[in-house]
Amino acid sequence: MRLNKVAGTFFAMLALSAAGMSQAEAAPIFLLPDWNFVTHGQSLTFAGPSSDPTGFRLSVTPAQGDLISIDTGTGFRPGTTSLFVSVNGGEGTLEFVAGSSGFTGSLLSFQTQSSLAGRDILATFRITSSSVPFATVQVGSILALDVLAFNQTTAANGQHTAQAKGDFAPIVPEPTTLLLFVSGLAGGLVGRRRFRPA
Repeated sequence: MRLNKVAGTFFAMLALSAAGMSQAEAAPIFLLPDWNFVTHGQSLTFAGPSSDPTGFRLSVTPAQGDLISIDTGTGFRPGTTSLFVSVNGGEGTLEFVAGSSGFTGSLLSFQTQSSLAGRDILATFRITSSSVPFATVQVGSILALDVLAFNQTTAANGQHTAQAKGDFAPIVPEPTTLLLFVSGLAGGLVGRRRFRPA
């Protein structure tokens, strides 16, 4: 009986400690490899009004003068790779092409907000196919795309376009979610043991 009280107190204190150390806004943890990009021209087009877009299209490719670099843990190096993203409403796709290899993903979440420098975009995708040699970018992995859309313009047809820079990388859920999951699992195990019939 005393052990259950000690364990319960331990997990409560652990949860309070982690809550005190957590960030004001929880964010995913980016893993390696980490790809960074910048577009030369207006390579991002918003769906809907730029003040509250319902989606976007992004094309990053060397043929347009864009740059993508990759960091696998030893520093960034440029590549001749391309990224194509299409998000509209609750649906979207991501395609990364690196010669004869690459990966694709389907949209999990999408959010955007205005910033001093333009518009911030954060989208997450679940990898649906992959032929890249990285263990963190395989089918089922989660990838985040973080974009700053800047130098926004409105075309004659009313479409809102922008230059873009940002990064995309595999992620793990933010720490608070992991802590709550582990605490809940531990609490369930302690509770199950406590109420087990003799």
